[in-house]
Amino acid sequence: MNYQFRSLQVSIVIHVLLFMILFNISSIISANKLMVIDFSLEDPMNAAGQPAEVRNQRPEIIEQKQEIEKAERKLSPVIPDSQASDTQAPVQAPAEQKNESVNHASNVTAEKKTALISTGSYESVNLIDGTARYLKENFSYVRDAIQKKISYPMVARQMGWEGKVIVSFIVCADGHAKDIKIKEGSGIALLDRNAIETVKKASPFPRAPVEAQLLIPIKYSLN
Repeated sequence: MNYQFRSLQVSIVIHVLLFMILFNISSIISANKLMVIDFSLEDPMNAAGQPAEVRNQRPEIIEQKQEIEKAERKLSPVIPDSQASDTQAPVQAPAEQKNESVNHASNVTAEKKTALISTGSYESVNLIDGTARYLKENFSYVRDAIQKKISYPMVARQMGWEGKVIVSFIVCADGHAKDIKIKEGSGIALLDRNAIETVKKASPFPRAPVEAQLLIPIKYSLN
């Protein structure tokens, strides 16, 4: 019964936090603050519409793991059976382990709850981060729509021109894009213009949850 009551407390705290995040989103909308969602921190999309290639590092990791295991086998001392039995840790009863885990979970929940109540700045930072993550997930369809429209200019391909462009634009509530401009150019005017035209071709997007400014990276690479 006590365990169920604590589980109910944890559930209530989670629902309260979700409600506060949604309330913070509505307050941002009412204050007419423009959210900036930056996708340029992720792997940029290339002209073929595929993410940057990720090299397979699995064989190297396996070899390192095998070397570590060999070193551990060489360094680990051999303990006689008599000493091993003396140093063996006592076994806890299942009921005691369950009670300790429940008490630990309740203590952690109480500490988090106290921190949220006592420090307003801590609460504000967490709500803003949660709002940004929520909006970034809901604006990912804009990035996907642009990805489908990317095309490598033929002249740039023939000349061997490569580069990365970061496009900045505002997605309105009705899905249309405005204020399309280059945030970070590639140094090649043709690629910069192509990136802007790509956003225009992909617009309008599905209706957005809020009006927000997006930063989308587009990479032109012949590899």
